[in-house]
Amino acid sequence: MRTKFLIILIFLSFCREKNSTYNSNEKEEAQDISYSFSDSNELPQTTNQFLNRKNPKGKYSRELIPPFDQSVRNIKELIKNNKYNEAEVEIKKTLASVYNSELFFLYGEILFQLNKLNDALIAFQISREHDMQNQPEFTFYRISCIYSLLGKISESFDYLERAIDRGYNNKSQIESDSNLSNLRMSFLWKKNETYIYSKILNFTNESLVGALNYYGPSWGSATLLCKNENSFSMDWCQEKKELLIGTWKIEDNSLHFYWKSKCEAIGTGNPVEKSECGDIYKEYQFKGCTDISENKLNGIISKSELALAFGREYKGMEGGEMEFRYVYKNLKVQPMQCNSDFYPKSTQDIEILKVAEY
Repeated sequence: MRTKFLIILIFLSFCREKNSTYNSNEKEEAQDISYSFSDSNELPQTTNQFLNRKNPKGKYSRELIPPFDQSVRNIKELIKNNKYNEAEVEIKKTLASVYNSELFFLYGEILFQLNKLNDALIAFQISREHDMQNQPEFTFYRISCIYSLLGKISESFDYLERAIDRGYNNKSQIESDSNLSNLRMSFLWKKNETYIYSKILNFTNESLVGALNYYGPSWGSATLLCKNENSFSMDWCQEKKELLIGTWKIEDNSLHFYWKSKCEAIGTGNPVEKSECGDIYKEYQFKGCTDISENKLNGIISKSELALAFGREYKGMEGGEMEFRYVYKNLKVQPMQCNSDFYPKSTQDIEILKVAEY
């Protein structure tokens, strides 16, 4: 099983009707203001040389290496301690050499706290343009706050809805945040308050039980999420059949996997077909299961990723095209693998691709 699957496993295409609580009239009323995308080319002008989108000072790096990773930790600590002027000096030193989505998000937060709203807006929008994978709901939320403070109500509503559709679910913060006061006092808000709050997602074990299939550009996988919180995952693009066995749970609105065992079956005889995944055999011999709990091959799926899995509209691509998709299926009957006393004893026992309706 590829590590990538363990890290970024999410759902897609879950039945909207099951999770939507707003009615059709409310949705129809909000359609003309929902996702009124503000092109980043229409951003305010700035003399800040670190916010030059066409000619950035540093080089792009999705993953930061030493010493820049330590610089980010220092910047976060300064922000945590409300030392925003010092944080701005530190982040400019870093941006002079390297940049990515996270750095521009942090720069946006610093500028926001220093009340440099136009520059903060640019920084957050630049963050969106560079592979925004880390908690995008907070980027959208901050942009909503800025537009509210600037008196641009429709834009503020638009980005708050985006934040919610990417997993932001802190209703009390929305209700009390002084940065959103202009939005909350507007006619647009009063007309659509019920609608926007109804879109907030709170994930539960009950709503996630089922089968999860992943379809990638060159490989795929299937995962079972059982009512008893047992989990089984299998990659179809592999020469030998491997099944991961573990548990799953919802913590802080994120999906966590804890893998404990790996069972496998290897092909026997001559392969009947060759593929990019390896040789394919007519028959496989079950080899048993081994303990992998010490390897800590665990995965966490963020609430932002889960939100997309619930069929929420995704306006455009943030930082490039997605090369993968996930499909959730609500199984009518729990498969035998979900029985509390289940333990694989044959190749058939670990073959969950058909069980998951892959």
